[in-house]
Amino acid sequence: MKRNSKRLKVLVMFLLFALILPNPLVQAVTKPVVGVSTVYTEKVGTIQVGVFIASDSKIASGSFELEYDEKLLRIRNQDLTIGETISPALTSTNGAKAGTVSVSWAQASEQTLNGTLLTVSAYMLKAGETANISLKNVKLYSGNGTPIDIQLLDGAVKPFKGETKVHNKKEQPNKEWTVTLNKEFNPSTLNKHTVVVKNSRGALVEVKVKKKTNNSFTVTPISNYGAGKYTLEISEQVRSINGSKLNKAIKHEFTIQ
Repeated sequence: MKRNSKRLKVLVMFLLFALILPNPLVQAVTKPVVGVSTVYTEKVGTIQVGVFIASDSKIASGSFELEYDEKLLRIRNQDLTIGETISPALTSTNGAKAGTVSVSWAQASEQTLNGTLLTVSAYMLKAGETANISLKNVKLYSGNGTPIDIQLLDGAVKPFKGETKVHNKKEQPNKEWTVTLNKEFNPSTLNKHTVVVKNSRGALVEVKVKKKTNNSFTVTPISNYGAGKYTLEISEQVRSINGSKLNKAIKHEFTIQ
C-alpha cells in the first residue's frame, strides 16, 4: 500500500523540466474548453481521435467542424460515434465531405457538459507524417440562444518527439500514478484524451484522470491492469492556468507484475 501511495519520483523529476512555457499574451480563462486529442504514432493503421468538452457554463446546443488532410487521414461516416456527453440530445453528423467532419446537437434543456462529444476512428495513410486536426466554426449556445465564448485545443496525429522515461520497478495491478507539474494547470484541459495509457499493443486502457492539487493529478486504472508493459502519455494539450502548453509531450513506460 505504501508503494502504491508514494509519488513517482522519476516521473516528477522529468516533468519538472518539461516546463510549462510562459505566455504573457494569454490571460487566465474560465471559458469552456473544446479540444481534439493528439495521438502519437509512426505507423499506418487505425487510430482513435476524441473531441472533448469541459465546461461550467450551461449549454443547450452547439456545433463544430473538424478539418483534416484527406491525403493523410481517411474518415468515413461509419467511423464517427457521438460521445456520451451529447448522446441523449438530437444530433447530426456528416463525414461525407472530404476533409471535413461536421457535428451539431440540441438538447431539450441547457446543462453543463464535461466529457466526449465525438469519437473518430481514423485511418492513417502514411507513416511518419503529421496530420493536423483543426476545430473550425465551433459554436456553443445557452438556453436563450446567447453565444458562449470558447477556448479551443486543436489536435494531431503525429510521431512522438517528446521525452521518454522508463520505470524499471514492476508495479501492482491497481497502480496509481501521481504526476506533478511545476506550475498550476487548467483542470479543463485534463481528461482521458489528453492523458492516456496504452498497453503493449498500443490499445487504449481506460483510466480515471483526476486533479489532486493545483499542480498535480492522479492516473488510476478503471479496472486493474493485467500483467505486462504499458505507456503513460501526457500530451502538450495539458495547459497551464494562463493557457500556455507543456514544452514537450511525455511518455512514461512501466510494467505490471
